[in-house]
Amino acid sequence: MPKRPHVVPILFSLVFLCVAAYPQGSKPESELLGRLKALPGVVEVKETRFDEKLFQEAYEYGVLEYPFAFWQYGSVKPADIPAPDAPAEKLFEHLNKTNAVYYYSDQGKKAFEPFQYQAFTEIGYYNYDITDFKEHMKSLKNPTNLVLCPKDAKIVYDPAPMAKVYHFLQYEGDHTIYIYGELDPWSSTSIQLIGRTDAVKIVVKNGYHGSRVRDFTPEQKELFYSTLERWLGLTLTRLQDQR
Repeated sequence: MPKRPHVVPILFSLVFLCVAAYPQGSKPESELLGRLKALPGVVEVKETRFDEKLFQEAYEYGVLEYPFAFWQYGSVKPADIPAPDAPAEKLFEHLNKTNAVYYYSDQGKKAFEPFQYQAFTEIGYYNYDITDFKEHMKSLKNPTNLVLCPKDAKIVYDPAPMAKVYHFLQYEGDHTIYIYGELDPWSSTSIQLIGRTDAVKIVVKNGYHGSRVRDFTPEQKELFYSTLERWLGLTLTRLQDQR
């Protein structure tokens, strides 16, 4: 009986240090922080709720999150970035398309609390370099994504679980296919296989966080299917993409 393979997009990180690039050298964050004034008038996008006292902080966090969110999902493209002199509402509309501000809303925090707790106690998580933005920030002095963790939760980082995961994946993690998007910032911490397991890593060129088998090149698809066939001892039918 062949073993069932594990086919998973996976993030592995002992220490997460991410430096997100600015699209095409542009820094629209400075414009967003320096020029957007009518915050209450544009906040009710997607019926998102914010703690009234913390909205300014949520907005500033969203601006700092922008370059990471921009590249993570690819929901907007470099060509979509508004001109520096675009109206404030246009800048905010663009920012909101990346969901960067939603992440710090009441709903956004609630949705990701379990992950954030694990991130700050076991996996690791990123923070922001605010050097270029200090003069524009009105509410945040020392921003930290610890604000995304459950309130009153005891946060103590323990590196042991990820060290155990790392050892397992590198020395015992056979029959695993790792799928990453080339442009996804999370891929900066993708696993670097050392050749001790029967595993395959596939990176989708120009891909994002949602990269899937349908996004593979013909060569990558053949590698994917032939690897599964070898592991399963079966012949698989190559299906046409359903997009």
